Amino acid sequence: MKVFYDYYDGKIVPIWLVINTREIDWSSEVHIVYIHSPLEVYEREYFDENLLGMTILMSDLTRNSDINKEFGIYLPYVKKRAKEYGVDINKIDQLIIQVCDIEELLQMTIIRNSIETK
Repeated sequence: MKVFYDYYDGKIVPIWLVINTREIDWSSEVHIVYIHSPLEVYEREYFDENLLGMTILMSDLTRNSDINKEFGIYLPYVKKRAKEYGVDINKIDQLIIQVCDIEELLQMTIIRNSIETK
């Protein structure tokens, strides 16, 4: 996992959490993402736009209310959207999630707090 950030009012603001799809078992229903420190953190300008990416929507996300540092990506929704766009899921290199969606889902600023302590 990588976190890409930008600056806003002179402060580091995380914008995307990017997951390499080699970590994804597409045959499962939900891919669990555990947010752990330290996170790989990069400036926005280092985001590789040449890799095929799939945006993960808020509606693709799920959470276990008992565990604060993890969430799930509901893969059937992602696969359906890829199919609608004519994209082979096996060719997708990365999943891109807006950090604000994760923070809203988890109702906490775990990623923001993690990179501010660096």
